[in-house]
Amino acid sequence: MKGIDSFTNKTQLLSKLSIPSTRSQKYRTRSSPLIVPRYHRVLAHIDGSDPPSKTDPTYENWTEIDAIILQWNYGTISDDLLTWVLEPDSTAYEASFKIQNIFLNNKGPRAAALEHEFTNLTLRAMSSLEAYCQRLKDLANVSKIWQVN
Repeated sequence: MKGIDSFTNKTQLLSKLSIPSTRSQKYRTRSSPLIVPRYHRVLAHIDGSDPPSKTDPTYENWTEIDAIILQWNYGTISDDLLTWVLEPDSTAYEASFKIQNIFLNNKGPRAAALEHEFTNLTLRAMSSLEAYCQRLKDLANVSKIWQVN
């Protein structure tokens, strides 16, 4: 298997795929979800590539790495989404596919909600002018990700 095969490398991958703890870290993770897997050469776990067969000598290593990526996927979504995605014996690809479908199926209502929040946000509702400007910027950036005009 390309990429990760030793315990040390798996441990390093897990630490690098740490769960984002702040809102800005979660935003950066959601805005560029393929960068980390591509960098660590584990994109095959979420792009629909077939896993090795159970008789393949690399299968056990593949399942361990897949579990790390699955854990990372679960840690980057809200608890509400987690209840829709969490399934026993799921692979990282299956979870990623479900997450993608949830967002794609929710695009219209999400776009309307973003537009409504952007239009109706007032300075009075925010703690400071800086917070107000940051929230407007965040909404604009999220709209770009969702390709909302």
